[in-house]
Amino acid sequence: MNFDITLEDLQSIGINPQTEQVETTLSDLNNTLNERIGVEITEALTDEQLDEMMTVKQSGDNDALASWMSANIPELEDIVSDERDILLGELADKASE
Repeated sequence: MNFDITLEDLQSIGINPQTEQVETTLSDLNNTLNERIGVEITEALTDEQLDEMMTVKQSGDNDALASWMSANIPELEDIVSDERDILLGELADKASE
C-alpha cells in the first residue's frame, strides 16, 4: 500500500514548492504522515498486538510488516486515508492563508 504524499498531491491543493525544495518538502510531509499513522495504529492495537508488530518490524522485512498490518488492523486503509486527507487539508488551509 503506497500512501506517500506526492508533488501532484501538493499541486492539486495549490502548493507548488520551489524545485530545490520538493524533495525535502515531500520527505518532511511523508515523515509527518508516517508518524501520525503510527500513533493511530498503536492506539488501535492491544499490547499483545503491538508487541507482535514490533517484533515483525524489527526483522526489517517490510513486506512481512505490511502483511501483518493488513491482517491485524482491519481499519488500516481507513486510518491511512484519513490521516493523509487530514494532513493535506491542513496544508491546503495554510496555503490559503
